[in-house]
This record gives sequence, C-alpha cells and structure tokens, in this order.
Amino acid sequence: METMLKEIFLGFKNLIFPNQEIESVAEERLKKCHTCSVRTDNFCDKTKSENGIKGCGCYLKLKVRSTSECPLKKW
Repeated sequence: METMLKEIFLGFKNLIFPNQEIESVAEERLKKCHTCSVRTDNFCDKTKSENGIKGCGCYLKLKVRSTSECPLKKW
C-alpha cells in the first residue's frame, strides 16, 4: 500500500510540475491506454479484465506519469 501511495504522489507531482522527458513517456503510455479494453474513461477499470488480468483502478493521468507499470504489461 505504501508503494502505491508513493506512485500516486509521484504521478501527481509530475502532472503539476511537468518536464519534457516525463511528458513524452506519459504521452506514449496514454496512446496505449486509449486503445485498452480495460480502460473506462480516465481510469484503468479494476472491474474489467483482459487475458485474465484485471485493471488496477488507477487514474490514468497520474499512473502514466509515475514509475509504476501497466498491470497488463503494455508499458
């Protein structure tokens, strides 16, 4: 749980104080998220699954700016 909170805060910090490298990575990650079957609006929907793997429930604008990984290993 502590690691997840750190990831959320890191994503939030990177959203508020963006830098070019992080934004470039976030943009590429979001492209993959937008075509994902477990995405609902701006969330990785934990009620949906793909190949038996459920979404994580994270807000994508923060997740793509953190150091965490996609639960489906798409990035």
